[in-house]
Amino acid sequence: MKKILLPSLVTFFLLCNISLAQEGAEINGELIIYFINGPENYNRTLKIQAFGTVWDQFHNVTTNYQGGTKTITENTPSNRHQSDLDWSNNENYPVLSLGLYEISIWGGSSKHAWFFIDYRTSHLPEAAGLPHGIDVVLYYDVTNQSFEFIQPNLGVLNNGDYYPIWEIKELVELETDALQNYWGNALTIIPQYNIYEEYYEPLLIWGPYNGFQPQGYKVYWRYNSSGSYYLLQTVSSGTYQYLHQSVPIGKGGSYLEYKIQAYNNQSTSSFTNIASINSSQIFMDKKPVKAENKIYEFSLPQNYPNPFNPTTTIKYSVPEEQFVSIKLYNSLGQEIVAIVEGVKQAGFYQIKFDASYLPSGIYFCNMKSRNIFNAQKMILQK
Repeated sequence: MKKILLPSLVTFFLLCNISLAQEGAEINGELIIYFINGPENYNRTLKIQAFGTVWDQFHNVTTNYQGGTKTITENTPSNRHQSDLDWSNNENYPVLSLGLYEISIWGGSSKHAWFFIDYRTSHLPEAAGLPHGIDVVLYYDVTNQSFEFIQPNLGVLNNGDYYPIWEIKELVELETDALQNYWGNALTIIPQYNIYEEYYEPLLIWGPYNGFQPQGYKVYWRYNSSGSYYLLQTVSSGTYQYLHQSVPIGKGGSYLEYKIQAYNNQSTSSFTNIASINSSQIFMDKKPVKAENKIYEFSLPQNYPNPFNPTTTIKYSVPEEQFVSIKLYNSLGQEIVAIVEGVKQAGFYQIKFDASYLPSGIYFCNMKSRNIFNAQKMILQK
């Protein structure tokens, strides 16, 4: 697969060769990171860490992935280097197994930038028909300490963002049926940063259950490994994520366990594996103790999830008592609905927005108060 390299920009080149079998043919794709805008004599460490179970190119559960680190010391920013991370022990280039990974850049003991990329799908061979196969190309800007998608052109990544490969490369859908014992290894937890509360919350990620046609998925949890599991939330079929809000990840509190079950009108599935984390809060009667006296700002962060179908959570905050208007517009600039219209006290708010009555498309959520304006693009995919 031909690459266009930019020697004047490139200071580091990470090549992760993904080998997948389809009808006897090998299909290759690469995760490539170019380091740019680095001063002379800089030193950074690249880390790649798998979260949860990984599968090999033949869709079997594998244990030969160890993760890896690469220290980059650069004197001449125009030079290009190729990583020799050995993930498979028997390949000239590292083989990226089918799993969920955190990609992070460190300077000493400081974590400068990171994101999550999810390759847990047996559907990847279809991507070979796309213009660039299953390649994903990024820049890492050393000076600004940020990642940016180049191929595809998705812009700057926020720290902690989660990117499924089937959405990045616009595959038809997520499929897991060929992955060995997928449902028994489906559930994974990654930390999601809450910019308002300034702590990490658990983002639960799984995939489709293939035993029957699910109507939806039930999220169960318990704390401190005692007693029965409680039903935490029910999500619609096609939704494979759940953010457990107001639950800070940390030490000194409760030990939390989660599992997922698919259901329809006739039956329920077996449970996924149990995924667990530690929370810094102590849970009693399933209610956490929350911190008070927070200082808020005028803000409208990105809705979650996005894209969404048909519901999404809209969060916003105001620093003092004021009139707030939040309205939804279509791509033609026509007002669709007023989501919030009224006086709000200083604080953080969230709303579950249901777009089941709207067609698929791009919408804009605009927040206005006095002379301050904020907006976010929302994508409804049905």
